[in-house]
Amino acid sequence: MGLLNSVFTFLARKIIDLLKKSCPGTLVGTVRDSNGNAVFGVEVTAGGKRVCTARSGRYVIGDLPPGTLQINLSFFGKTETNIEQVSIGAGQKLELDLEMPASLDSKLRSTSGFDPVQIHSVSHDRTVLDPVSLVQPAPTPNLLFPPVPSLPPAEPGSLTGVLRDSDGNPVAGIEVTIGGKSACTAKSGKYAIVDLLPNTYKIDLSFGNKTEKNVAQALIQSEQTLEKDLRLPISLSGTIAGIIRDSAGNPVVGAEVIIGSRKTLTGKPGKYVFNDLPIGTLQIDLSLGDKTEKKVEQFLIQPGQTLEKNLRLPIFLGGAITGIVRCSNNNPASGITVFAGGKTARTDKHGKYLINDLPPGLVQMDLLYLDQKEGNVEQLLVKLGQTLEQDLRVAIALIRGRYLDNGDGTVTDLVNKLRWKRCCEGQVWTGTTCKGEATKYQWEDLPKPSNGWRVPTIEEAKTLLYCRSTGKWGESLSVTKDSDLSKLSDSKICVCGKNISGTNDSPAIDQDIFINAPLWIWTASEYEQIDGEAWIVGFVVGYVGGNVKGSNGAVRVVSSSR
Repeated sequence: MGLLNSVFTFLARKIIDLLKKSCPGTLVGTVRDSNGNAVFGVEVTAGGKRVCTARSGRYVIGDLPPGTLQINLSFFGKTETNIEQVSIGAGQKLELDLEMPASLDSKLRSTSGFDPVQIHSVSHDRTVLDPVSLVQPAPTPNLLFPPVPSLPPAEPGSLTGVLRDSDGNPVAGIEVTIGGKSACTAKSGKYAIVDLLPNTYKIDLSFGNKTEKNVAQALIQSEQTLEKDLRLPISLSGTIAGIIRDSAGNPVVGAEVIIGSRKTLTGKPGKYVFNDLPIGTLQIDLSLGDKTEKKVEQFLIQPGQTLEKNLRLPIFLGGAITGIVRCSNNNPASGITVFAGGKTARTDKHGKYLINDLPPGLVQMDLLYLDQKEGNVEQLLVKLGQTLEQDLRVAIALIRGRYLDNGDGTVTDLVNKLRWKRCCEGQVWTGTTCKGEATKYQWEDLPKPSNGWRVPTIEEAKTLLYCRSTGKWGESLSVTKDSDLSKLSDSKICVCGKNISGTNDSPAIDQDIFINAPLWIWTASEYEQIDGEAWIVGFVVGYVGGNVKGSNGAVRVVSSSR
């Protein structure tokens, strides 16, 4: 019995499988947008079969294998998967209306540029036929006069191919119609139409409410798939043209304009043109030399439209000059002003400069430090989209690339535009060193301003701090009181990035500039946190803080640079 049951079960399953294959199901319905309007041109996929909705929004998918099917929707190159899951039985006709997902609904409005209600109200001479409704009851056989045997019907064929524009680029979202059947081109431009009876057909192309008839002809043969690529008609494409100008309004010749995979160079006077552009929202990119600016402009092309779009060249695509300014002793020169093409830049602590958005042509470069100008130190030919590297030399010798020796016992900080005496008050400059001891003052007795010289503020005095190990200026350890230093261990006090123990960064001042410098100096700034104190700058550990005004300290005077 067990063996018979197994055999019976096996045969039953085989019979069921055969019934499923011989009795496929059918899925029919209407696709609508969020406002309830029928949508044509939507690609509906189920059970490996694909159809395109007609102008009534109606779709019919036959020959579906019984079972659970997943339904996908595609529109204008965008696909939403698993919109619905349905179970269909053998021989069953299932009615299922579908609503466009939000992502495809917005694509319909933003891309087509047409009112969906107007689109779907357009009359059309094609009618979507329900294959199930075409099945008529078999006539009662006439036994007296049996029918004459007829030839078996011809097996259908199919048509497939790719739709391209005049430059060979694939075009998506165009409805291809042949023999009353339609399909929309995918992102790859590919389309496929099946179940075509053998015949010679005319092929129509449609987008929105615009249709181009008899674009091509196709001979469909029984049980054959015809490969036929199509060319997008001018009536279903658009044109864009315009002029590219730089920031000064001058036409730019030789700029590369990019739309999708298509490129063209601007001619005289900066003009560009693209014909046979696919319908929809497109993006313009601009390229010059080795620079590319993405998404300079977006625009909507509609069928048969010629759009004029003049564009401004982004600053990023202008010419540029960069490099390092060095002084006569080959050290990088900071604080130098570089002039080129009516634009300026100031060198950083490494002597580096960068000037952008330069117009094309011969550019003269000048240098300015303090009130001295060196003119025409270099001439360069600038091209749009090109970045030139040009190091420059200034005819001065700077200490640390920052301080200019004025030759009279003073130096000028080109970065902060401050002029300092190399010796503290009470010391004498011999031409090579500071001789003698610095005079000690209580804060209330600090020297009054004289001949432009004065006691520096705390912000000015902080710029004297210098760390040899890192080459940085103006960094300090801020403490509340002098006594706070004794409370901190060596491992916690950091001077110019090093511990106090064994560091070679003390004193934290450039001794090649300020020779025989004292351990700390007064500033003209009162210490607001504690009454009776004023700000000082200390060079042992490189800190700033408050000190009692009755303490005795040195003074280094400063003036504005000349």
